[in-house]
Amino acid sequence: MSSEKSELVASLLARTLKEWNRPKPSRWSPFYSTYKALHMNPGLSGEEDYAANAIFDEMNKIKDLLETGSGEFRGSFNIFRNFGKNDDEDNPCGPSVVAVLRNWGDLETHEPGPVVLLRADTDALPVSEDNDIDYASQVKDTMHACGHDMHIATLLAAVRLLVGIKDHWTGTLIACFQPCEETGTGALSMVEGGLYDKPDDVPTPNFVFGGHVTPERAGSVSLTHGTAYSRSDSWKITMKGKGGHSSRPEACIDPVVMAAYAITRLQTVVSRVVPSTSAGVLTVGAIHAGKAPNIIPGEAYFTVNIRADSNGLATRMKDEMDSIVRAEVQASYGGTGIDPEEDNPLFEPLLYAPILYNEEPIATDIATVFSAVFGSEFKDFVPGVSGSEDFPFLANVHVEDPERHIPYCYWRFGGTDQKLFDDNHGDVNKLPSNHNKAYLPQCKLEVDGDPLKAGTKAMCAAALSQFRLVSTDQTGSN
Repeated sequence: MSSEKSELVASLLARTLKEWNRPKPSRWSPFYSTYKALHMNPGLSGEEDYAANAIFDEMNKIKDLLETGSGEFRGSFNIFRNFGKNDDEDNPCGPSVVAVLRNWGDLETHEPGPVVLLRADTDALPVSEDNDIDYASQVKDTMHACGHDMHIATLLAAVRLLVGIKDHWTGTLIACFQPCEETGTGALSMVEGGLYDKPDDVPTPNFVFGGHVTPERAGSVSLTHGTAYSRSDSWKITMKGKGGHSSRPEACIDPVVMAAYAITRLQTVVSRVVPSTSAGVLTVGAIHAGKAPNIIPGEAYFTVNIRADSNGLATRMKDEMDSIVRAEVQASYGGTGIDPEEDNPLFEPLLYAPILYNEEPIATDIATVFSAVFGSEFKDFVPGVSGSEDFPFLANVHVEDPERHIPYCYWRFGGTDQKLFDDNHGDVNKLPSNHNKAYLPQCKLEVDGDPLKAGTKAMCAAALSQFRLVSTDQTGSN
């Protein structure tokens, strides 16, 4: 992307946002109201009905604006619901909404391009909120603790803003509101459920973009080149022993002790197997065994999550985990005269998310336009994180076929209250982070660098960086 085009995008957004930022009436106000309503009404993965209905209503308002607003609109705006295989036990999907804006402008074609997909995830977490605010969650033990309500609000605002400046660009915008990110199943389920199967409805995108709110300073935007989010693999591991009375442990093979030794040994995978130049994490998140203090149970199970910054490292860590657990079973049965069953230990895959890799040249394109739009608030070439995302499935489900690979890019934008961040000297380890009961993005309508505004601006900048720009002297921000 040329620096000239990035400056044009920055200038267009600056002029438009000047109008949006006027205090009375503020164009931002409806989206702040929507954000707070979403925060109050979170839905777990597969149960995002409130969000889906709110999104559908907002998209219909935008459609009405296009059909009844001033000025000529050459194009179409269509809204679709519920892509996804809800009956698929392996890849369940909740309610989704997809809006497609074909903006032909002055083009003599019925398929304006490029096609850009902007994605926001919509699900919440099983967390009890601990924030003293008037828009705290009203759903018991459920909270938007990962900021997906902020993602929804930014994409809603981005669609509205891009519609307002439709005379300045041509192309096709897909706004994809995806459920079930936290379970790692939503994106793949939407694609397998037909998201791109009917190009007359939803065309296959040329580019897929998205962003995530983080504990970094509100107003900041950052980009990683290369591995931005780690691969994640999870398993349920069952170790079987021989149960019996707690008074006669010599007649038993204790799976609790077996699992305890295996879990302890698994901690060496990171400290003694992962190269010092790589990034890998292994976490045992749950362990279950037995029901009574005087019974040695017949089996124990625990869950393991592995995160790695490369597929090769993920395979190596998985193989080491496998060896440790199998060796512990053999050691526990040794000398008993009993051979463990073939399915002991039993490994059951749970969740999987692929590596999110911001490839070139699209990463540099996005960095160029973000630098022009955000100035010093943009941080380029930041290190990747060990968190994981199912976002790449929207682009990489056909990765085995290079002809169908879709370039994508994913950034981060800060959500922590600016004063709170500065008071803690920018140490994010001292601040509530994603998935924490006290995590709450800053929400201040009067602040230019508020995360809702920065996230919206990033979405618009990314899309405009690929759309064909049209020269006009008008702001066009209706």
